[in-house]
Amino acid sequence: MTIDIPQETTPRRLTRAEASAWFKTVYNINLSPRTLSNLASKGGGPKFRKAGSRRVLHEESDLREYAESRLSPKVRSTGELHALRSASQSIPAHVGA
Repeated sequence: MTIDIPQETTPRRLTRAEASAWFKTVYNINLSPRTLSNLASKGGGPKFRKAGSRRVLHEESDLREYAESRLSPKVRSTGELHALRSASQSIPAHVGA
């Protein structure tokens, strides 16, 4: 007996290695599986779930949310980015450095 689960209700879940490759392919952001592991331990990384005691799974929507949070707003010059950073503390210093 097989159970058909509609795709739209089942989020795509990726291992750390797959998530690392996804960041590189989709956003050109280099995050190694080890970095993702460190972020999961210390905080500040993308949301994840655990399957069992060791297997970590990231939902693609959470990876997208995290990647977007690491990007600066669209600007036309680095001067514009520096002005935005000076005016607002919400743009992380590592963005666009």
